Amino acid sequence: MKLNAQRRGALALSGLLVIGAVSAAGVSAVASSAGVNNDKRVKLSQAPEAVRQTILKHAKRGDIEKIERSREDGKVVYEVDVEGPNGDYEFVVGADGRFLGKNIEHESDHQDMDRDQDHNARAMDKEDQDADAAENVTVISIEAAPQAVRDAFEDRSDDANATRVERIMNEGVTKYEIEYAKRGGTASMTFTDRGEIMEVETPVRIKDVPEAILKELSEEHPGVKIEQIDEVQTFHYEMDVLIDGKKMEIAASASGEIEDHHNGEDGER
Repeated sequence: MKLNAQRRGALALSGLLVIGAVSAAGVSAVASSAGVNNDKRVKLSQAPEAVRQTILKHAKRGDIEKIERSREDGKVVYEVDVEGPNGDYEFVVGADGRFLGKNIEHESDHQDMDRDQDHNARAMDKEDQDADAAENVTVISIEAAPQAVRDAFEDRSDDANATRVERIMNEGVTKYEIEYAKRGGTASMTFTDRGEIMEVETPVRIKDVPEAILKELSEEHPGVKIEQIDEVQTFHYEMDVLIDGKKMEIAASASGEIEDHHNGEDGER
């Protein structure tokens, strides 16, 4: 059967369109395999739930500096930069939440680094446990606290009743932490044995927390459930002093512990 000229022309045009589409797809595939940069920076909250959980797990105690969504061999992956307590590191997470290591070609290298991070985290936990063990904490009655401590608590707490009193001794320093009921939860004050204030913790309602804090918290930890929030005030003394002819600024707590010092002129620590 013979085709008329119009139909032959339509078929020819259709063939050109098909060839053109195939050619365009081929160019796209070549461009993709050639490594065209299609990275997109995203927030943690924008990543899928499975990806977020893996990122938080492997970021450990580090700060997540950057998350980029890109493609590896045609598959979506998330490249994560972390500033850790022992140095910066990177890792890759698949779109399904699978941990892909430092990079796909050198996954074993990242596993070695991950083991080092685990070791360092355990070492830090042990240091915290040792510090806690070094403290001698004894629960006492309010009557057993020094008179200066009782007077200071009475003046600052508006005659609240103490619900728990701890005497804390560490490296020759003795302090007293007194808990008492406050609207919204339990508050506490910490004093030296001479009654000088060191710290006040007061429970606050979520609606009274600065919006910037809640926003950052929800972005860093989506789905987080806040059980209690305390407003913490610590008290210290800042002093301008001369040491070996140099002007310095020193911060110290009421118990006599030097907390920090730096040059007064340029602020370098």
